[in-house]
Amino acid sequence: MTSEQPIYPELDFDGSFRFSCGPHISCFIDCCTGTNIWLYPFDVIRISRSLGISTTEFIRRHCRYFDSPPHFPVLLLQNADNGEGRCPFAGDSGCSIYPDRPWVCRLFPVVPVECRTDETAEADRRFNIFVWKGCRGVESGPETTVREWWTNAGMTMYEETFLDWQKLTDELKSSKIVPLTGEAAEQFKLGSFDVDRFRENLLDGEYGDTISIDEKELEDAANDDIFMMQVACRLMRKILLQRA
Repeated sequence: MTSEQPIYPELDFDGSFRFSCGPHISCFIDCCTGTNIWLYPFDVIRISRSLGISTTEFIRRHCRYFDSPPHFPVLLLQNADNGEGRCPFAGDSGCSIYPDRPWVCRLFPVVPVECRTDETAEADRRFNIFVWKGCRGVESGPETTVREWWTNAGMTMYEETFLDWQKLTDELKSSKIVPLTGEAAEQFKLGSFDVDRFRENLLDGEYGDTISIDEKELEDAANDDIFMMQVACRLMRKILLQRA
């Protein structure tokens, strides 16, 4: 499906809009069909934990990599093979992983104009309201602000986990090693998305000559997915950016 132009002028956190979605809307789950749903690292962790499987198994069963020129691989949900190209977690009654749905679904129809950095002031944040062609949820439901929508979607935690990885990808874009290919691309996929396999490699001592990590950090990495993501970013900086 294709998206239309923004239906509101750019909004700040206190800007208001009206949007509603659910079984009461006739186009319910239409936007889950024929749509590329891009996944961020924390999406993979949340969904795999929700399903009770490892990140390795989740990626194998439900995802595909897409080489996004001119930079690095990105991870997409693999649409179900049901003749409609529907998201594998979208059923007639809605999303089966709704509490752990991906970032792009969680925030829809709000889209940040630019990604936040550590230096971005809240007052400078701007957002667009996008809807899919044919969406009937626009201008329905009670008025809300971007801030209320953002809070109710639990986006603060998602974005905090995203910042270090976003900084890494920005550094890669500015380096001389993109597009990532071969071994570099595989290391990026592993460190970005497959936390469980990366953890196994780390605890087996595979990266001992590349990254300095003490016993306390190893213990934290064994038990804390968010910390494991941070360690993975540290390692990718050492492995990938030292080639630049």
